[in-house]
Amino acid sequence: MTTTSARPLQLPKSPDRRRILTGAAAVALFAFALRCGRAEAAGADAMQTVRTFYDALLGTMREGPQLGVKGRFDRLAPAIDQTFDLAFMARTAVGPQWLKFSESEREDVTKALRRYIVATYADNFDEYSGEKLEVSGEDNHSLGRLVHTRVVKPDGAPVTIDYLVHDDGTSWRIRDVYLDGQISELAVRRSQFVSILSSHGTDGLIAMLKQKADKLAPNTGS
Repeated sequence: MTTTSARPLQLPKSPDRRRILTGAAAVALFAFALRCGRAEAAGADAMQTVRTFYDALLGTMREGPQLGVKGRFDRLAPAIDQTFDLAFMARTAVGPQWLKFSESEREDVTKALRRYIVATYADNFDEYSGEKLEVSGEDNHSLGRLVHTRVVKPDGAPVTIDYLVHDDGTSWRIRDVYLDGQISELAVRRSQFVSILSSHGTDGLIAMLKQKADKLAPNTGS
């Protein structure tokens, strides 16, 4: 093995030295721009996920009375499948008990929660009266991006709704919804689910979700 003694690094004299310094600066600038571009793209993708959901929601509202609750359910279900991380939401809402579920139980709970979420939107957003659904910005979050939105009512009163959006490696998906920017839907559901699981078990939780969905959107599934 050949060894060489270390010598101080010397840059060539001008004009070669200028070319090397200019090249190094260009590489650094390119790397910085690339990082910024990736960050901007991440935010844009997160916000686009919410915009995609809002587009479907607004379109359904405009045809709400004609569609009826089942029609609205059928229209919103694919959009929610596309933009919501339903498996994560079910797992988080159930909590540690999830580890004890069989694969079949996990599938049944996720399916029941999906139907309940779709039914809730189909029931709450049943017609259009001039509402505006605005995506106003986003911030970094430890679990992804927090996308800020406002639902502006016809009288001008805004309702703040934030969405926690996470990149699952394939696409950006909504994992939680914060009403008034503070109240986590997942936290509320987890409190309810833990109570029901402790008193009625997995079957009781699935039955509860089905009952709620039946009340909001009858004839939309088992």
